[in-house]
Amino acid sequence: MAQERSPDHDPESIVLPSGKSIEIVRLAEAAAPYAESNSPVARSGAVVRTEDPRLCPHCDCSLVYPVAWETAPQDQWSVDLRCPNCERREIVVLAQEIADRFDEQLERGAETLMTDLKRLTRANMAEHVDRFVAALAAGAIQPMDF
Repeated sequence: MAQERSPDHDPESIVLPSGKSIEIVRLAEAAAPYAESNSPVARSGAVVRTEDPRLCPHCDCSLVYPVAWETAPQDQWSVDLRCPNCERREIVVLAQEIADRFDEQLERGAETLMTDLKRLTRANMAEHVDRFVAALAAGAIQPMDF
């Protein structure tokens, strides 16, 4: 069955920095053309960033991460950034190419964290197994322990 389009809904397709394409449906009153004065970017006083968004301009921490992403006019992204070091929050506008690089860096960082977590989990489990085996060998574990 074909999906009917209602005149009070306006579908819009957007491409996220990761390359995934999604379709959103806005109600007719919210689907008005992107008005500069009504944009979240304009309301927030967002700063256009051309340098690496991972770097905090306040404390030079390189671990800044996005709290939220939103499309902005002219192939740009409005990004709410947070610095975990100084707790600074800033809404910035990133060009598509900078947003793409930032997204790739975030994905690589997440992969690194997952690799480290797996390694740490294995090391902790190996330590637990070694202690359990030593306790078994010493006769320190009894049937009532289970």
